[in-house]
Formats: sequence, structure tokens, C-alpha cells
Amino acid sequence: MYIVALIGGISAAVTVGLISVGIGWYTLHKKAKAAADVDYPAYGVTGPYAGGHKDSSPSGDNRLAQSAQMYHYQHQKQQIIAMENHNNVDKNGPHSEAESEDENEEGDYTVYECPGLAPTGEMEVKNPLFAD
Repeated sequence: MYIVALIGGISAAVTVGLISVGIGWYTLHKKAKAAADVDYPAYGVTGPYAGGHKDSSPSGDNRLAQSAQMYHYQHQKQQIIAMENHNNVDKNGPHSEAESEDENEEGDYTVYECPGLAPTGEMEVKNPLFAD
């Protein structure tokens, strides 16, 4: 009699355990599928291309990296050309249209950061990309 009750209790416990494992597996599978179908990532990536789009595959990442490299290359090229043009202007002589200091006193100032303590007096910084 006790053996029948013991076997019945163990069978009930195993049945409840199998049902619990089945429900847990189904829930985990359902959450994994929902996470794969979401249009945005669960982590904190932001930006124009960080939205779980179909383009965010490895080939999309490669295209984005190539686009960033091209942008950087073009920006550097423009800076080099501007510096070469500035050097050519310096070699050819001063500009025919020299600006007076009265025209620059419109409050169009640029702030430059530099490490250390700044002098307490008035300081003027010359930009090598612009002629005086």
C-alpha cells in the first residue's frame, strides 16, 4: 500500500516536472523568437544605421565601414588641398583685399582649448588656414 502511494507520488512529481520543463522551454523559445523579430536591438546602440534593419548584416556593416572610410578620405583630401591653396597664396603675395581689424570686431571669435594655464593678458591665436 505504501509502495503504491510512493510510486503514485513519484509519478505525479515527474509529470509535474516534465510539464514545467515543457512550459519553460516553450516560453524561452517564444521569447527568443520575439527578440529575433524585433526592429531594434536590445542593447544601447544608437545612430542612423543601428535599428535592426535588414541592412545591418555583415555586408551592411562592411558598406557602412567603407562609407566612413570614403568620408574620412575626402575630408582629409579637402584639408590638404586647402592647405596647399593657402601655401600658394602666401608664395604669390598678400591678398589684394586685405581686411581691416574693424571688420573683424563683430564678435566673431573662436575659442581654442589648450592644456595648462593660459596667460592672463589678451591672447590672439592665428589660424594658418586663413591669411591675415
